[in-house]
Amino acid sequence: MGGEPEEGRRVRAHKAAEIVLEGLETSTNSGLTGVSYTAQNGGTWMTAFVRSDRNVGKVQTSRKFRVREHGFTEAKRLAIQFRLVHHNPFERYTKERNAVNAGIKGVYFHKSSKCWRASWKQQGRGISKDFKVSEFGFDGAKERAIEFRKTNGPSIQMECGRLTRRDVRVWEALAESDDDVPFTRSDVESDASDVFRKITKRSREAVGRREEGE
Repeated sequence: MGGEPEEGRRVRAHKAAEIVLEGLETSTNSGLTGVSYTAQNGGTWMTAFVRSDRNVGKVQTSRKFRVREHGFTEAKRLAIQFRLVHHNPFERYTKERNAVNAGIKGVYFHKSSKCWRASWKQQGRGISKDFKVSEFGFDGAKERAIEFRKTNGPSIQMECGRLTRRDVRVWEALAESDDDVPFTRSDVESDASDVFRKITKRSREAVGRREEGE
């Protein structure tokens, strides 16, 4: 994203930062990857990341917010907000929505068959079950493959953590009204399922209204 971020993005990032801060106002744990605290020189909250610029490509970006200038909690909030404005913490879900990574060992997308496959080995023999995209849709087939793998075969290995209730609320605060939800039900913890259902319903309704207007 080049130039100054849009004002709407700033407003949404401010709201999302407040959610990240809940219960962590006095903690040195930021609650957001890429935002950290150092006690040196009176204390500083900082964030650093690489962002894409259409004109110059990859840009290393960093910002420091000193406690002496802003106070502890406000410096923390500003660092979180700055990162959320310039860096989407849900980018990997957006990229993986149409990708082949399910986040669980033994579940993958089989391109030639256009299906999600759950597989494992039992007594040296390969076992698998396919869920066709043509029958269940891309996300539906993925979810069914994950659920099937969870309830069959040896214990699974999660390759990436699931989204918590707080995470889902942060995405909701950052998203525009008609943004598609990039993650699926299998990506969220059980205690976040009600929030996930709400934002998914809202997103579908927004997409329906958008399509009607076209």
